Amino acid sequence: MTQVTSVLKKLSQIESLLNNQHSGNGINTQIKSLVDDIRGTITPSVSSPDQNLYRLIFEKAPIGIVHFDEDGIVTACNSNFVKILDSSREKLIGFPMKKLPNKELVSNMIKALKGEEGVYEGRYKTITSDKTVYIRATFNQIDPSGGIAIVEDTTERYLAGQKIKESEHRFRSIFENKHSVMLIIDPENGQIVDANPAAINFYGWELGEIKKKKISEINTLSKEQVEREMERAKTNKSHLFHFKHRLSDGTIKDVEVFSGTIRIDEQILLFSVITDVSDRIKKDKDLLKFKLGIERSSNVVFITNTDGSIGYVNKAFTDLY
Repeated sequence: MTQVTSVLKKLSQIESLLNNQHSGNGINTQIKSLVDDIRGTITPSVSSPDQNLYRLIFEKAPIGIVHFDEDGIVTACNSNFVKILDSSREKLIGFPMKKLPNKELVSNMIKALKGEEGVYEGRYKTITSDKTVYIRATFNQIDPSGGIAIVEDTTERYLAGQKIKESEHRFRSIFENKHSVMLIIDPENGQIVDANPAAINFYGWELGEIKKKKISEINTLSKEQVEREMERAKTNKSHLFHFKHRLSDGTIKDVEVFSGTIRIDEQILLFSVITDVSDRIKKDKDLLKFKLGIERSSNVVFITNTDGSIGYVNKAFTDLY
């Protein structure tokens, strides 16, 4: 049994005696004897250099450390443990951990008292300050009469993880869009990492098939040209590209590609949104042909708006008038 535990138990005995309504003969002698015993227990002794070092490590450790006796009563804790719980030593020393409402945490502490390691990770609402934190606590027995818990405040890490999960969920919701064609590509080798349902429908390959391909097998540019364009996208030198992509049936489509970097599982990948602009380009070409036809026609052509104002004339018009 530790000295601190012994002190606490003897103080409890004193309190019991003082509250005894039927104090018989010799009670003062009993109290004096207990007080003298306490004084002898807590009388400071000459500490060895190692003891001072261990005490310094305990107090200055960057994580929370708490010691508890065989009954689960807190007998010592360092400054970081106090800080994590936003409490005070006065409230924590002597606290019965077995009375904590968090039963999973209590069961891991009891496991340590039986000689097994216990680990708790999750949300914890403190009793002494009503503060909610996320912690990772590792419980171990250090002697037959007590144990120690190493406590780490994981609140920031937990909240950051939640934000990442939310971002991934939003990204996945966008990626699974059935209308916009999207590909995720490894810029190091051009391997297609993932494709959304719209991409599967557009290109005509199943997901397993398209993930076996490199983008150079779809893009009609040479492998070297594709690599140069991916490098431009990777270094953010360009985001918008115009390519010709090959479908599973051999059809060539004019596409507009918006591509940028995205980090997934600590890996930098290219996230590409592909738009089929084949119809638009065909219409533009048809319009250009029509315009050239009018420009070169020997017939006079002019266009007016609804109030009769001339808005366009061809060369034949200017030659005539």
